[in-house]
Amino acid sequence: MIKGITNNFKQPISYTFCESSTKRYDLANQITNVLRAVHLSGLKAVGTICDQGTTNTAAINILINDTKAFYLRQNQKYNDTFYEIDCGIERIKVVHLYDSPHLLKGIRNNLLSKNLMFTINGHQREACWKDIVDLYELDSVTQDIKMLPRLTREHVIPGEVKKMKVKNASQVFSQRVSSILSFLSSKNIMNQKAEDTAILCLFFDKVVDGKIFRTAVKPNSPHHQLWRESLKVLDTMYFVYPVSKERSKPQPSTLKNWVKTIKGLPKCLKAAEKFSDKYLDSKIIGCMTPAAAIFTKLQLRETKNSPKGRRFTLEEKLLCLSLYKQSTKSYQLLSKLFILLARKTLSTLLSQIPSSFISTENDSEKFVRE
Repeated sequence: MIKGITNNFKQPISYTFCESSTKRYDLANQITNVLRAVHLSGLKAVGTICDQGTTNTAAINILINDTKAFYLRQNQKYNDTFYEIDCGIERIKVVHLYDSPHLLKGIRNNLLSKNLMFTINGHQREACWKDIVDLYELDSVTQDIKMLPRLTREHVIPGEVKKMKVKNASQVFSQRVSSILSFLSSKNIMNQKAEDTAILCLFFDKVVDGKIFRTAVKPNSPHHQLWRESLKVLDTMYFVYPVSKERSKPQPSTLKNWVKTIKGLPKCLKAAEKFSDKYLDSKIIGCMTPAAAIFTKLQLRETKNSPKGRRFTLEEKLLCLSLYKQSTKSYQLLSKLFILLARKTLSTLLSQIPSSFISTENDSEKFVRE
Protein backbone atom coordinates (compact mmCIF):
# COMPACT_ATOMS: atom_id res chain seq x y z
CA MET A 1 0.00 0.00 0.00
CA ILE A 2 1.20 3.50 -0.78
CA LYS A 3 0.25 6.54 1.33
CA GLY A 4 0.78 10.21 0.67
CA ILE A 5 2.85 12.45 2.93
CA THR A 6 1.62 15.86 1.81
CA ASN A 7 -1.74 14.62 0.48
CA ASN A 8 -4.05 12.40 2.48
CA PHE A 9 -4.50 9.37 0.23
CA LYS A 10 -3.71 5.66 0.34
CA GLN A 11 -3.95 3.01 -2.33
CA PRO A 12 -3.36 -0.77 -2.26
CA ILE A 13 -1.06 -1.66 -5.13
CA SER A 14 0.16 -5.23 -4.63
CA TYR A 15 -0.65 -8.53 -2.95
CA THR A 16 0.83 -12.02 -3.11
CA PHE A 17 0.01 -15.54 -1.95
CA CYS A 18 2.39 -17.74 0.01
CA GLU A 19 2.54 -20.92 2.04
CA SER A 20 3.42 -20.12 5.68
CA SER A 21 5.56 -16.94 5.75
CA THR A 22 7.22 -15.33 2.73
CA LYS A 23 10.94 -16.01 2.46
CA ARG A 24 13.11 -13.00 3.25
CA TYR A 25 14.81 -12.91 -0.17
CA ASP A 26 11.42 -13.17 -1.91
CA LEU A 27 10.08 -10.32 0.22
CA ALA A 28 13.14 -8.17 -0.50
CA ASN A 29 12.61 -8.80 -4.23
CA GLN A 30 8.93 -7.85 -3.95
CA ILE A 31 9.79 -4.59 -2.16
CA THR A 32 12.29 -3.76 -4.90
CA ASN A 33 9.79 -4.44 -7.69
CA VAL A 34 7.04 -2.42 -6.02
CA LEU A 35 9.31 0.59 -5.44
CA ARG A 36 10.44 0.48 -9.07
CA ALA A 37 6.83 0.39 -10.26
CA VAL A 38 5.90 3.30 -7.97
CA HIS A 39 8.86 5.30 -9.28
CA LEU A 40 7.95 4.63 -12.90
CA SER A 41 4.39 5.82 -12.23
CA GLY A 42 5.73 9.27 -11.34
CA LEU A 43 5.29 9.04 -7.57
CA LYS A 44 8.33 9.68 -5.40
CA ALA A 45 8.86 7.05 -2.69
CA VAL A 46 10.80 8.51 0.25
CA GLY A 47 10.22 5.81 2.87
CA THR A 48 8.87 2.38 3.73
CA ILE A 49 7.30 1.24 6.97
CA CYS A 50 6.51 -2.14 8.53
CA ASP A 51 6.19 -3.88 11.88
CA GLN A 52 9.01 -5.80 13.58
CA GLY A 53 8.18 -9.17 12.07
CA THR A 54 11.24 -11.39 11.66
CA THR A 55 10.81 -11.74 7.90
CA ASN A 56 10.18 -8.02 7.44
CA THR A 57 13.30 -7.06 9.36
CA ALA A 58 15.41 -9.64 7.52
CA ALA A 59 14.21 -8.40 4.11
CA ILE A 60 15.06 -4.80 4.96
CA ASN A 61 18.50 -5.88 6.21
CA ILE A 62 19.11 -7.56 2.83
CA LEU A 63 18.35 -4.29 1.02
CA ILE A 64 20.55 -2.35 3.45
CA ASN A 65 23.45 -4.80 3.02
CA ASP A 66 23.15 -4.59 -0.78
CA THR A 67 23.30 -0.80 -0.56
CA LYS A 68 26.27 -0.95 1.81
CA ALA A 69 28.12 -3.21 -0.66
CA PHE A 70 27.38 -0.78 -3.50
CA TYR A 71 28.78 2.17 -1.51
CA LEU A 72 31.91 0.20 -0.62
CA ARG A 73 32.51 -0.56 -4.30
CA GLN A 74 32.11 3.14 -5.05
CA ASN A 75 34.47 4.03 -2.16
CA GLN A 76 31.77 6.20 -0.54
CA LYS A 77 30.66 6.58 3.05
CA TYR A 78 27.38 4.96 4.05
CA ASN A 79 25.11 5.01 7.11
CA ASP A 80 22.40 2.41 7.64
CA THR A 81 19.47 4.84 7.90
CA PHE A 82 18.46 4.21 4.28
CA TYR A 83 18.73 1.80 1.38
CA GLU A 84 18.77 2.38 -2.37
CA ILE A 85 16.86 0.79 -5.23
CA ASP A 86 18.32 0.68 -8.74
CA CYS A 87 15.62 1.93 -11.14
CA GLY A 88 17.80 1.77 -14.25
CA ILE A 89 18.38 5.43 -15.04
CA GLU A 90 18.78 6.43 -11.40
CA ARG A 91 19.01 5.01 -7.90
CA ILE A 92 16.31 6.12 -5.47
CA LYS A 93 17.08 6.55 -1.78
CA VAL A 94 14.48 5.12 0.62
CA VAL A 95 14.38 5.56 4.41
CA HIS A 96 12.94 2.65 6.37
CA LEU A 97 10.79 3.21 9.47
CA TYR A 98 9.12 0.86 11.93
CA ASP A 99 5.48 1.27 12.92
CA SER A 100 5.53 3.27 16.18
CA PRO A 101 2.42 1.63 17.73
CA HIS A 102 4.05 -1.79 17.28
CA LEU A 103 7.29 -0.44 18.74
CA LEU A 104 5.29 0.71 21.75
CA LYS A 105 3.79 -2.75 22.05
CA GLY A 106 7.32 -4.20 21.98
CA ILE A 107 8.33 -1.99 24.92
CA ARG A 108 5.24 -3.12 26.87
CA ASN A 109 5.83 -6.82 26.17
CA ASN A 110 9.43 -6.65 27.39
CA LEU A 111 8.51 -4.55 30.41
CA LEU A 112 6.20 -7.33 31.63
CA SER A 113 9.20 -9.43 32.67
CA LYS A 114 12.06 -6.92 32.86
CA ASN A 115 12.73 -3.43 34.18
CA LEU A 116 13.68 -0.58 31.86
CA MET A 117 16.60 1.68 32.74
CA PHE A 118 16.80 5.12 31.12
CA THR A 119 18.27 8.55 31.74
CA ILE A 120 16.22 11.71 31.35
CA ASN A 121 17.19 15.26 32.37
CA GLY A 122 20.44 13.91 33.81
CA HIS A 123 18.74 11.46 36.21
CA GLN A 124 18.79 7.70 35.78
CA ARG A 125 15.38 6.07 36.17
CA GLU A 126 14.09 2.50 36.48
CA ALA A 127 10.60 1.76 35.20
CA CYS A 128 8.88 -1.35 36.53
CA TRP A 129 5.66 -3.04 35.38
CA LYS A 130 4.85 -3.87 39.02
CA ASP A 131 4.05 -0.16 39.53
CA ILE A 132 1.35 -0.42 36.85
CA VAL A 133 -0.09 -3.54 38.51
CA ASP A 134 -0.10 -1.84 41.93
CA LEU A 135 -1.85 1.20 40.46
CA TYR A 136 -4.52 -0.99 38.85
CA GLU A 137 -5.16 -2.95 42.07
CA LEU A 138 -5.37 0.27 44.09
CA ASP A 139 -7.78 1.77 41.58
CA SER A 140 -9.96 -1.36 41.52
CA VAL A 141 -10.85 -1.26 45.23
CA THR A 142 -13.93 0.89 44.57
CA GLN A 143 -15.54 0.15 41.21
CA ASP A 144 -17.86 3.17 41.10
CA ILE A 145 -15.15 5.82 41.35
CA LYS A 146 -12.28 4.40 39.30
CA MET A 147 -9.65 6.90 38.22
CA LEU A 148 -8.69 4.72 35.27
CA PRO A 149 -11.91 3.12 34.00
CA ARG A 150 -10.37 2.06 30.68
CA LEU A 151 -7.74 -0.17 32.27
CA THR A 152 -8.78 -3.80 32.66
CA ARG A 153 -6.99 -7.00 33.61
CA GLU A 154 -6.18 -7.50 29.92
CA HIS A 155 -4.18 -4.27 30.06
CA VAL A 156 -2.25 -4.91 33.24
CA ILE A 157 -2.08 -8.45 34.70
CA PRO A 158 0.97 -10.13 33.05
CA GLY A 159 -0.66 -13.54 32.58
CA GLU A 160 -3.79 -12.02 31.01
CA VAL A 161 -2.30 -9.25 28.85
CA LYS A 162 -3.17 -9.59 25.16
CA LYS A 163 0.30 -9.04 23.76
CA MET A 164 -0.85 -8.53 20.17
CA LYS A 165 -3.27 -5.66 20.92
CA VAL A 166 -1.59 -2.33 20.27
CA LYS A 167 -4.51 -0.36 21.74
CA ASN A 168 -3.99 -1.89 25.19
CA ALA A 169 -0.35 -0.82 25.21
CA SER A 170 -1.14 2.78 24.16
CA GLN A 171 -3.79 3.08 26.89
CA VAL A 172 -1.21 2.14 29.53
CA PHE A 173 1.50 4.48 28.21
CA SER A 174 -0.76 7.52 28.45
CA GLN A 175 -0.70 10.95 30.04
CA ARG A 176 -3.58 10.02 32.35
CA VAL A 177 -1.85 6.96 33.76
CA SER A 178 1.35 8.99 34.15
CA SER A 179 -0.31 11.87 36.03
CA ILE A 180 -2.21 9.61 38.46
CA LEU A 181 0.82 7.42 39.09
CA SER A 182 2.99 10.48 39.72
CA PHE A 183 0.43 12.04 42.09
CA LEU A 184 0.00 8.88 44.19
CA SER A 185 3.75 8.46 44.37
CA SER A 186 4.28 12.07 45.52
CA LYS A 187 1.70 11.56 48.33
CA ASN A 188 3.41 8.33 49.47
CA ILE A 189 0.26 6.36 48.66
CA MET A 190 2.41 4.32 46.32
CA ASN A 191 6.11 3.53 46.25
CA GLN A 192 8.15 6.65 45.45
CA LYS A 193 9.99 4.63 42.79
CA ALA A 194 6.72 4.61 40.84
CA GLU A 195 7.61 8.15 39.78
CA ASP A 196 10.12 6.62 37.36
CA THR A 197 7.41 4.52 35.72
CA ALA A 198 5.18 7.61 35.49
CA ILE A 199 7.95 9.50 33.67
CA LEU A 200 8.35 6.63 31.20
CA CYS A 201 4.59 6.57 30.46
CA LEU A 202 4.58 10.31 29.81
CA PHE A 203 7.68 10.05 27.61
CA PHE A 204 6.14 7.49 25.25
CA ASP A 205 2.81 9.31 25.25
CA LYS A 206 4.58 12.42 23.91
CA VAL A 207 6.59 10.46 21.35
CA VAL A 208 3.70 8.41 19.97
CA ASP A 209 0.41 10.16 20.64
CA GLY A 210 1.04 13.60 22.12
CA LYS A 211 -0.88 16.79 21.33
CA ILE A 212 2.04 17.90 19.17
CA PHE A 213 1.04 15.39 16.48
CA ARG A 214 -2.33 17.06 15.97
CA THR A 215 -0.51 19.75 13.97
CA ALA A 216 1.34 19.47 10.67
CA VAL A 217 5.07 18.81 10.61
CA LYS A 218 6.94 21.81 9.19
CA PRO A 219 10.63 22.76 8.98
CA ASN A 220 10.35 24.92 12.11
CA SER A 221 7.63 22.99 13.97
CA PRO A 222 8.25 21.64 17.53
CA HIS A 223 8.31 18.05 16.25
CA HIS A 224 12.01 18.30 15.44
CA GLN A 225 12.92 19.40 18.96
CA LEU A 226 10.85 16.53 20.37
CA TRP A 227 12.67 14.02 18.15
CA ARG A 228 16.09 15.35 19.15
CA GLU A 229 15.25 15.15 22.85
CA SER A 230 13.69 11.71 22.44
CA LEU A 231 16.85 10.32 20.84
CA LYS A 232 18.90 11.39 23.86
CA VAL A 233 16.62 9.33 26.12
CA LEU A 234 16.25 6.35 23.78
CA ASP A 235 20.03 6.03 23.44
CA THR A 236 20.29 5.45 27.21
CA MET A 237 17.57 2.77 27.45
CA TYR A 238 18.30 -0.84 28.29
CA PHE A 239 16.43 -3.67 29.98
CA VAL A 240 17.60 -5.33 33.21
CA TYR A 241 16.43 -8.33 35.19
CA PRO A 242 14.30 -7.21 38.16
CA VAL A 243 16.22 -9.14 40.84
CA SER A 244 19.86 -9.20 39.73
CA LYS A 245 19.72 -5.79 37.95
CA GLU A 246 21.98 -7.23 35.24
CA ARG A 247 21.44 -6.29 31.62
CA SER A 248 19.29 -8.76 29.77
CA LYS A 249 21.05 -10.58 26.93
CA PRO A 250 20.37 -10.05 24.15
CA GLN A 251 18.77 -6.64 24.37
CA PRO A 252 15.41 -6.48 22.54
CA SER A 253 15.60 -5.11 19.01
CA THR A 254 12.70 -2.76 19.87
CA LEU A 255 15.08 -0.25 21.44
CA LYS A 256 17.35 -0.19 18.39
CA ASN A 257 14.36 0.12 16.04
CA TRP A 258 12.98 3.06 18.04
CA VAL A 259 16.26 4.93 17.45
CA LYS A 260 16.27 4.08 13.73
CA THR A 261 12.68 5.27 13.34
CA ILE A 262 13.17 8.59 15.14
CA LYS A 263 16.34 9.27 13.13
CA GLY A 264 14.57 8.35 9.90
CA LEU A 265 11.59 10.69 10.30
CA PRO A 266 13.50 13.96 9.62
CA LYS A 267 15.25 12.30 6.67
CA CYS A 268 11.88 11.34 5.13
CA LEU A 269 10.60 14.87 5.53
CA LYS A 270 13.80 16.34 4.08
CA ALA A 271 13.45 14.09 1.05
CA ALA A 272 9.79 15.07 0.65
CA GLU A 273 10.71 18.77 0.72
CA LYS A 274 12.61 18.32 -2.54
CA PHE A 275 9.30 17.77 -4.29
CA SER A 276 7.40 20.54 -2.51
CA ASP A 277 6.40 23.94 -3.85
CA LYS A 278 9.34 25.51 -2.04
CA TYR A 279 11.74 23.26 -3.92
CA LEU A 280 10.05 24.12 -7.22
CA ASP A 281 10.27 27.82 -6.41
CA SER A 282 14.00 27.68 -5.72
CA LYS A 283 15.10 25.22 -8.40
CA ILE A 284 12.66 25.60 -11.29
CA ILE A 285 10.29 28.55 -11.00
CA GLY A 286 13.12 30.82 -9.93
CA CYS A 287 14.72 30.37 -13.37
CA MET A 288 11.55 31.32 -15.29
CA THR A 289 10.32 34.65 -16.55
CA PRO A 290 7.78 36.35 -14.25
CA ALA A 291 4.85 35.49 -16.52
CA ALA A 292 5.94 31.83 -16.83
CA ALA A 293 6.36 31.60 -13.04
CA ILE A 294 2.83 32.95 -12.43
CA PHE A 295 1.39 30.50 -14.97
CA THR A 296 3.25 27.48 -13.50
CA LYS A 297 2.24 28.27 -9.91
CA LEU A 298 -1.38 28.60 -11.03
CA GLN A 299 -1.37 25.14 -12.63
CA LEU A 300 0.31 23.46 -9.63
CA ARG A 301 -1.98 25.09 -7.06
CA GLU A 302 -5.37 24.76 -8.72
CA THR A 303 -5.05 21.31 -10.31
CA LYS A 304 -6.34 19.60 -7.15
CA ASN A 305 -9.32 21.98 -6.81
CA SER A 306 -12.70 21.59 -8.47
CA PRO A 307 -13.65 24.18 -11.13
CA LYS A 308 -16.04 25.95 -8.76
CA GLY A 309 -13.46 26.00 -5.99
CA ARG A 310 -10.67 27.65 -7.96
CA ARG A 311 -9.47 31.11 -6.96
CA PHE A 312 -7.19 33.45 -8.94
CA THR A 313 -4.90 36.21 -7.76
CA LEU A 314 -4.85 39.62 -9.45
CA GLU A 315 -1.60 38.76 -11.23
CA GLU A 316 -3.13 35.56 -12.62
CA LYS A 317 -6.24 37.40 -13.80
CA LEU A 318 -4.12 39.97 -15.60
CA LEU A 319 -2.03 37.23 -17.20
CA CYS A 320 -5.16 35.50 -18.48
CA LEU A 321 -6.47 38.82 -19.74
CA SER A 322 -3.24 39.45 -21.63
CA LEU A 323 -3.46 36.03 -23.30
CA TYR A 324 -7.10 36.65 -24.14
CA LYS A 325 -6.32 40.01 -25.75
CA GLN A 326 -3.63 38.45 -27.92
CA SER A 327 -6.00 35.92 -29.52
CA THR A 328 -9.43 34.79 -28.38
CA LYS A 329 -9.24 31.58 -30.45
CA SER A 330 -5.84 30.64 -29.01
CA TYR A 331 -7.18 31.36 -25.53
CA GLN A 332 -10.09 29.01 -26.16
CA LEU A 333 -7.64 26.22 -27.07
CA LEU A 334 -5.40 26.92 -24.09
CA SER A 335 -8.43 26.78 -21.77
CA LYS A 336 -8.99 23.17 -22.82
CA LEU A 337 -5.40 22.23 -21.97
CA PHE A 338 -4.67 24.36 -18.90
CA ILE A 339 -6.45 25.99 -15.98
CA LEU A 340 -7.40 29.54 -17.01
CA LEU A 341 -10.14 32.04 -16.24
CA ALA A 342 -13.46 31.48 -18.00
CA ARG A 343 -14.07 33.70 -21.03
CA LYS A 344 -17.20 35.12 -19.43
CA THR A 345 -15.20 36.19 -16.38
CA LEU A 346 -12.58 37.77 -18.60
CA SER A 347 -15.20 39.70 -20.54
CA THR A 348 -16.56 41.08 -17.26
CA LEU A 349 -13.05 41.99 -16.12
CA LEU A 350 -12.23 43.61 -19.46
CA SER A 351 -15.39 45.72 -19.36
CA GLN A 352 -14.24 47.24 -16.08
CA ILE A 353 -11.03 48.59 -17.64
CA PRO A 354 -11.31 51.87 -19.57
CA SER A 355 -10.70 51.28 -23.27
CA SER A 356 -8.52 54.38 -23.42
CA PHE A 357 -6.14 52.81 -20.89
CA ILE A 358 -5.38 49.73 -23.04
CA SER A 359 -5.21 50.82 -26.65
CA THR A 360 -2.29 48.82 -28.07
CA GLU A 361 -0.62 45.47 -27.52
CA ASN A 362 2.40 47.14 -25.91
CA ASP A 363 0.11 49.01 -23.52
CA SER A 364 -1.57 45.70 -22.65
CA GLU A 365 1.73 44.04 -21.80
CA LYS A 366 2.76 47.09 -19.76
CA PHE A 367 -0.53 46.91 -17.87
CA VAL A 368 0.03 43.23 -17.02
CA ARG A 369 3.57 43.89 -15.77
CA GLU A 370 2.33 46.70 -13.55
